Amino acid sequence: MAEAANVNSVDAIERFRAALLVYLEKARIAVDDVSDDVHKTRFWLEGEQTRHWQQEVRSRTKKLEAARQELFTARLSGFTEDTQFQQMAVNRAERALEEAEKKLKTIRKWLREFDSVVMPSAKQLEKIDAILTTRMPKGAHYLGEVIKALDAYAHTQAPSRPVIAESGGEPETEPEPSGEQ
Repeated sequence: MAEAANVNSVDAIERFRAALLVYLEKARIAVDDVSDDVHKTRFWLEGEQTRHWQQEVRSRTKKLEAARQELFTARLSGFTEDTQFQQMAVNRAERALEEAEKKLKTIRKWLREFDSVVMPSAKQLEKIDAILTTRMPKGAHYLGEVIKALDAYAHTQAPSRPVIAESGGEPETEPEPSGEQ
């Protein structure tokens, strides 16, 4: 058994604790950012994007109806050459309306699937956040206490031990060597 405290790695524990605290701060920020992004994405899909594409469907429907009306009017007037341009305008308006309807359908599909696809991962993120906000700080605190204890231990002197004199008299005390190096 060693007679003196021989603690050489308190600095390593202190560096690890400091790195752990830096990691905790960065990890908390990252988890918060991702969690915010998940919620913002859901609100974006439910609100802004849904309203935008609903408005586009209405707008493009009106443009299609106007283009069809122009085509109908051109056909009634008897100008066969002009109807090609009106027909192209109708085709272009139909494609634009189909695109808007497809995007609105896609948005609605994403909203239906959001809870089943994204939320399980978000729940895992909540577990990570709980670890980062409760368990890891406790571990960092514990490491601080370990550092204090090891520091105190390294700076203590071993107790004196009795030495029996050869003359048969009272035991003398001999100081232990210092634990500091």
